[in-house]
Amino acid sequence: MPRFAFIAVLIALATTAIAQTAPSSREIAAYDGLFRAAHEGDVTAIRQLISDGADVNARDPQGRTPAHVAAFASEDDALRALADAGADMNALEGRAYDVVTIAAVADDPQIMSLAID
Repeated sequence: MPRFAFIAVLIALATTAIAQTAPSSREIAAYDGLFRAAHEGDVTAIRQLISDGADVNARDPQGRTPAHVAAFASEDDALRALADAGADMNALEGRAYDVVTIAAVADDPQIMSLAID
């Protein structure tokens, strides 16, 4: 029985470790292009980058798209611009969260509404 309890505790700890993780300050500093524009809410840059051929569904090393980055940063206008350009609002980032889940955890109804529409 003690072995079962130990295994249960390990599973519980592993499960709680897999949680939403917003981009770190180091990751944000390394962002460029569409990821930087999404994080900063720079709609003009987002539109220009997409017009120039940037992939609206590109992935960072953690599996986040620019839409995930905009959602984590609560940048409503950036998310709207990305959605209008065809960003996949249902895409899952590396830890299996989509934009709606990110917005729900952040208690951000505007982002949730954008992601659902």
